[in-house]
Amino acid sequence: MSEPSSAETPPRRHTHPFLPYRPQRIPIEECLERGERLLTHLDARRSVRSFAPDPVPQQAIELAVRIANTAPSGAHQQPWTFVAISDPAVKHRIRTAAEDEERAFYHQRDLPDWHAALGPLETDEHKPFLDIAPWIVVVFAQKHIPHVGFSRARRITNVRTSRPSGGRPPRFTDS
Repeated sequence: MSEPSSAETPPRRHTHPFLPYRPQRIPIEECLERGERLLTHLDARRSVRSFAPDPVPQQAIELAVRIANTAPSGAHQQPWTFVAISDPAVKHRIRTAAEDEERAFYHQRDLPDWHAALGPLETDEHKPFLDIAPWIVVVFAQKHIPHVGFSRARRITNVRTSRPSGGRPPRFTDS
């Protein structure tokens, strides 16, 4: 006798008041078509070091953060925090710190394979784009987060995307 398909398996009963998750079932042909379109779109992205100084409304940054906030995480803990910065003096302090770190990377660290890979790209420690970009959004991984209801902290590792913990909105700073 074969196992029932997921469509035939009754939902597990929970005592926790979960919101039901019932995604629309999409035919496999449409899934593949959507996946190919998404791959084509995402594959056109590039890491850039050139930005227009044109103003970007805070609402656009908030929307980008809300979109990123849809990324799932274990137990929906969202172990990351955004900080969005538009103040020119703070952005310049970030630039100075980044350039100091990059200067050490390019001139003091012995990483021949990495330096060889970067050579053709002609990148260096200079980061004027950090002053030019209207916003800098920094993502912080929360490596130690107290678990609700427990006094000890659990360790979170390899966080690569961003969403404020507990769904809080990002902090915006002018100082």
